Amino acid sequence: FDRMAAVLTLWIAALTAVAAAQSLHDLPVCNVNTSAISVSGLSAGAFMAVQFHVAFSSSVMAAGVIAGGPYYCAQDEFTTALTECMTLPEGINIEALVAATERFASSSKIDATSNLARARVYLYSGSKDTVVNPGGMHKLQQYYTHYVTSGNIQTEFSIASQHGFPTVDEGIECTRLGEPFILKCNYNAALQILQNAYGPLQPAVDPIAANLQKFDQSQFGPGASLLPEGYVYVPTACQNRSTLCRLHVALHGCEQSTEFVQTQFVEETGYNGIAEANNIVIIYPQSAKDILKDNPNGCFDWWGYTGSDYAVQSGKQMAAIKAMVDHVTGKAHTL
Repeated sequence: FDRMAAVLTLWIAALTAVAAAQSLHDLPVCNVNTSAISVSGLSAGAFMAVQFHVAFSSSVMAAGVIAGGPYYCAQDEFTTALTECMTLPEGINIEALVAATERFASSSKIDATSNLARARVYLYSGSKDTVVNPGGMHKLQQYYTHYVTSGNIQTEFSIASQHGFPTVDEGIECTRLGEPFILKCNYNAALQILQNAYGPLQPAVDPIAANLQKFDQSQFGPGASLLPEGYVYVPTACQNRSTLCRLHVALHGCEQSTEFVQTQFVEETGYNGIAEANNIVIIYPQSAKDILKDNPNGCFDWWGYTGSDYAVQSGKQMAAIKAMVDHVTGKAHTL
């Protein structure tokens, strides 16, 4: 009887896996303006967004950063990530990070830093954030100021919010710390990020549930510590390839992937309604928790748990996300 039960359990698990795989869609190919690709993120996703922007600056024209810090802040050291980058930002040496950036660029590990001159950058830090010290975002502003044309950096550091993604009316109380790390602050960070990137936008409309789809991430990032499935929101007008659309990558924070908060980051941060009204495709990559790699909270890699090249174009997660972008835009990619 025990043997039959074990066989039955394995059979049910196999059927469940097949059903889950069949429910995944292929990531679509859309008619995307390749001059209108942007990225944003919260916390670990914010550090990753900065990495992605700097490393692929020839194709990523704007970045929105909520509670993050400068490029290559951790310098391949987990202890540095926890100390200088998150709690003791006075120890962040911007000159050293700029020098490292130039070193990577000169060896073609990232795009030329001259591309950053035309970038548009949005920076947000809640004054009550107890997880990522707001001083780190001031250091990030200093880093970007070294490269970005004056006037192209927008900041919001005055709102008394905790650590999380600020929205108008979704999530928990603005000054509270906890899951889903989405905050009800009467502030539309998604709109600010996208408008800073693209200019004035049409008001958000109700997102269409069928336009939010799961896609198979495994084909883009084998070994990249990503979940089997990511999410993509494809506005109605972007589905027939006759409309020229824009593309945004939104990166969740630690403990904010679907393993922790289901689809709350994907559905409650406010991006999808804006996307539907303004023909912006939104990719939501999903990072996986991995205790063996000292990443139990499912953070994107900004300190080196996937390899020492985590901050350059060849980094496993960096390459995977770029491959997703290239696929949606119809470009060939190599991993």
